[in-house]
Amino acid sequence: MTIIAHPFPAELRLLTALRAFAAMLVVMFHFAARTAPNSALHTTLIDNGQLGVDIFFVLSGFILAHVYLGRFETQRFQPVDFLWNRFARLYPMHVLMLLAALSNGVLAMRHGLPLEVYGPPMGLDPVTGTGFGWNLLTNLALIHAWGTTNGYYFNSVSWSISAETFAYLAFPLIAAACLAFGQRPLARLAAALAFFAACEGLSRLTLGVGLNDLSWRFGILRIIPEFALGVAFYGLGTAWKLPKRGLTWLTPLVATAGLAMLIAGAPLALMPPVFGLLILLLASSERQGLTPPEWLLRPLVYLGEISYSTYMIHLLLGKVYFNAIARLFGYDPHALPVAQVLLAVIPMLVASAITHHCVEQPGRSLLKAARSVFSRQPQALTAH
Repeated sequence: MTIIAHPFPAELRLLTALRAFAAMLVVMFHFAARTAPNSALHTTLIDNGQLGVDIFFVLSGFILAHVYLGRFETQRFQPVDFLWNRFARLYPMHVLMLLAALSNGVLAMRHGLPLEVYGPPMGLDPVTGTGFGWNLLTNLALIHAWGTTNGYYFNSVSWSISAETFAYLAFPLIAAACLAFGQRPLARLAAALAFFAACEGLSRLTLGVGLNDLSWRFGILRIIPEFALGVAFYGLGTAWKLPKRGLTWLTPLVATAGLAMLIAGAPLALMPPVFGLLILLLASSERQGLTPPEWLLRPLVYLGEISYSTYMIHLLLGKVYFNAIARLFGYDPHALPVAQVLLAVIPMLVASAITHHCVEQPGRSLLKAARSVFSRQPQALTAH
């Protein structure tokens, strides 16, 4: 008997809109650092904005389970096609921003400008001054959050897609573990929560920090339990169909409680399970037709669609923008007026839309088309 007794709609637009919120949390987390410490942007919510990455990690597990778990259960899952499609999704923007970071760093060095202010870290060990080749290679191979480097280099935020790559490789094992629980969704979720708690304890014991503090240093340990949480919450949602009446009050309640926990500075280790519950409730609400009016939902969905580009470009674009503003108006580049920082969101979103339509989408289509040609080639040779 299939574990997917109550499927979700093929397109979960509320979850796409949630991606926009997650991306903006990370953006404002980085942008707020450009204002004075006592500015209006330095609230607990923004200080914990790095948790937007954890929303992405849990959401990634939920969405990939939504798309692929049924195929995995019916043995229609094709690992090579799965990995290639994920590679096509990530790599075009990664390469673009890696080249942009390199170009920006070279320009800064040519003009004698300090990289820590005007350019990204260029892969050079701060002590020995070596390591450029190795760090460039690990970035190109998307393994730079696997314990292979000793810091942030090039487009620093790309550590998270390195962690995502590891999660994609682990997905068949996570899916198999999920299916092993059969018709016991609560046991599956309990196991995922226990796994998350064990990884949190392991991180604190061996690395001295919680999962939420891991990025370039073993970001893979951060994503795997959160990704598994997303898969487990998806399994719960397909086993139980939550009633419409309950969702009308429970979804906004959990969303409000989660936001309150961020603002109040709740222990960060509590947040990924809350994110998983919220994702489940949003998907269940869409299944029951509980969505905002189209005039509101459509722009949020679009912002979610371009959120990967937003995430990938914002740090480097922000550095260029804020340094230019500081030089033009004589500001301290790390104590800018709040208005100038907020205005930076506009060119960032414009640039995100451009790169989404001109790089991300065509690059993905090109790589998927290349895979199709390659996969047909043996058949063509056989025919001759």
